[in-house]
Amino acid sequence: MQLVVSITLSISYVGLSLLLGGLPKNGGFIWWFFVPCFVMVGGGLIAKWISTILPIPWQKAQSYNFPPRRIRLSWRTAIRIPAWMPLYLILWHFISISLMHFAIGPVLYIIAPLLMLALACLARKCRREMKLLREGWLATGIVEGREDTGGGLPARIFYSFVAPNGTPYHGRAWDLDYGALEGSSVPIYYDANNPENHIAATTCWFEADCGRGGTTHQKTA
Repeated sequence: MQLVVSITLSISYVGLSLLLGGLPKNGGFIWWFFVPCFVMVGGGLIAKWISTILPIPWQKAQSYNFPPRRIRLSWRTAIRIPAWMPLYLILWHFISISLMHFAIGPVLYIIAPLLMLALACLARKCRREMKLLREGWLATGIVEGREDTGGGLPARIFYSFVAPNGTPYHGRAWDLDYGALEGSSVPIYYDANNPENHIAATTCWFEADCGRGGTTHQKTA
């Protein structure tokens, strides 16, 4: 369901940008640049508003299923990512116009590897996140501090948790519209064999299925 909503919103935002701004050959810079920017801002505000009324998954659930768990795209990700889609439309228009008026072919040979590297890093992040959510053990982390970065960027939280062997661990993570405040608790997924490899639920694009009853802290054997 989340994936369908995300795709639908992405198509809607890009379509609205094209409808209002037109293609570069039919509209000037003001139209094909600023219209997608306005759509991005509007989509971001809508995502922010919806996120404030969405429930926090771990506040309603009393426990999470033992690994392996089923995972899915989170609702906050499903509505946040589409707001960025008009940005790629601006980049496409910019490259198309530049190719028409300038010899930027050699520059593309530099941009292409950088783009591939960025995509590889993104794929690596998603793979690690999905692996920890699906197979990692679960601990309750305590938010020790919160830093609002401003500029439209997510806030950053600082947290700590204790592994079953009694060793404390500390970390920091983005808060993707969950509103985790200082003193609150967040789920931390970690590798049972290497607890230093962990991730906070607030920074994840995906979320794990949760159950009822029991405890929120799993222990290794």
